[in-house]
Amino acid sequence: MSKRLLFIEDLYDFYVNKYQRSTHFDADKHGAPIVVQVHGNLVFNSNNKDTEGLCPVHLQSCHINRNINNSNISKENMEAALPSFKNRPILGYIHKVVTDEHPDGQWEFYNHAMHLDDNDEIVYDEFPVGIIPESCDAKLVYDEKKNNTYCEVDGYIFETYSKATEILQREVECPVSVELSVRSLSYNAKDKCLNIEDFFFSGVTILGKTPNGKNVNPGMVGSNIQLKDFSAKNNSLFENLDEKIDEIKDRLSELETAYHKNFEKGGNPENMNKLNELLKKYGKTESDITFEYEGLSDEELEAKFEEVFGKAKETAEPEVTETFENIVRTYEISHEDVRYALYNLLSAYEETDNEWYFINSVYDNYFTYENCRGDKIYGQNYVKENDTVSFSGERYNLHRELLTDSEYAELQSMRANYESLKQFKEDAENKELHEQRESLINSDKYSVLAEKNESGEYVNEKFSELVKNMDNYSIADLETQIKVLHSDFVSEHSKFEATDNSTKKSKSPTMRMFSNPNDTKKKTSRYGNLKFN
Repeated sequence: MSKRLLFIEDLYDFYVNKYQRSTHFDADKHGAPIVVQVHGNLVFNSNNKDTEGLCPVHLQSCHINRNINNSNISKENMEAALPSFKNRPILGYIHKVVTDEHPDGQWEFYNHAMHLDDNDEIVYDEFPVGIIPESCDAKLVYDEKKNNTYCEVDGYIFETYSKATEILQREVECPVSVELSVRSLSYNAKDKCLNIEDFFFSGVTILGKTPNGKNVNPGMVGSNIQLKDFSAKNNSLFENLDEKIDEIKDRLSELETAYHKNFEKGGNPENMNKLNELLKKYGKTESDITFEYEGLSDEELEAKFEEVFGKAKETAEPEVTETFENIVRTYEISHEDVRYALYNLLSAYEETDNEWYFINSVYDNYFTYENCRGDKIYGQNYVKENDTVSFSGERYNLHRELLTDSEYAELQSMRANYESLKQFKEDAENKELHEQRESLINSDKYSVLAEKNESGEYVNEKFSELVKNMDNYSIADLETQIKVLHSDFVSEHSKFEATDNSTKKSKSPTMRMFSNPNDTKKKTSRYGNLKFN
């Protein structure tokens, strides 16, 4: 669908992520204003019943100064636009929503509903349900609860012809989309702020619930947006309305005239369908026809075409075979395609969280995004498979810190030195642990295991192997291994039994004493310097 309904968040996203430089827009130079939608609230006013047949409502539109979407409208510029609210339409699309709570259905507003007809022309499903009159009393009002000054106007909803009044009386307050036609704006790349300098209000659309009963949240369509998409022609429900109505009237008049002329001449009204069929078959237009065709039957019309243009070339229907299933076309999806796909995937989060999200940055396998208020920031991994983009894993929270210049510089310095500091810390810790292991190996308690031969190698092979790999053990595990070796050594070399040959009764083992392993005396037994009492 060529028609887009874009919000001011989309325009901001275009300048931040695509244009990425300071600029100024002037409608006089570009030939048409930029049109965007902003959010507001429409409240049923039960206290005012002075106009019969009209339901009074009160609209709170955008506020002055910087918005959460990083757009800015000064008080002076907002005041200048206030008179443009007069005589603007209030639109709505009403449908019945069936939920578990309301199994029989409940009438609700929807959104900017539209569809394409058989001729691929846009047909708007929403219709006027009210008006902002000349006496709308447009003014700036300070809201103490929201701590901001809003543009507020009075309007009327038609009590008959639709369910609009019934819905408003039930809901009391409904979200709305207010259309702004921007004549002039500037974008400050340094401050990342969109300044709306000159604009007028075009109209209001009441929003409601989706067919499954969820609140309508207008989401952004992604970074494939072009500035021309924000033109009045492509993004307005209200521009050129009279012109379109006149065109429809003229077309209906032409069709009615042609019908009657054809009927009076005894022709078949369905003859027009046959004419279109033949024009398509012969590749001609009505301007190519030089003969009088009105009043001719289908057979006569077909014969006349063949007489004037010759026999039409028969176009064989393409033979469809299973071989087409083997055709594979591969396209490299662009960065913009990826970004657009990610926005579509985010729509599920937007419905669940009741938030509007915009993407900050997109990388090869992950991206970051945040809500319009900027108080929720997330990271999300994703994968690309051919031209399909899908999320990988769960999203994760990110945090933004507000720093002074000096704090930021210090943070950057810390980040630059982080790896070297990390390595220094690891080296210091490893050195300390190594020294603790060496102290344990050289402990006097285990000196019996530390005996070395003339070549300076440990006599105990298991102990030698343990010393070589000691840095692979924790302090506790190393000590356990040494204790095991020591226990085995003592057990192996100290089991002596004293036996009485006459009684064959075992006697208690004798006391054992171990000499200093560093003793330089000559070995006197098979056990080296080991002595027994």
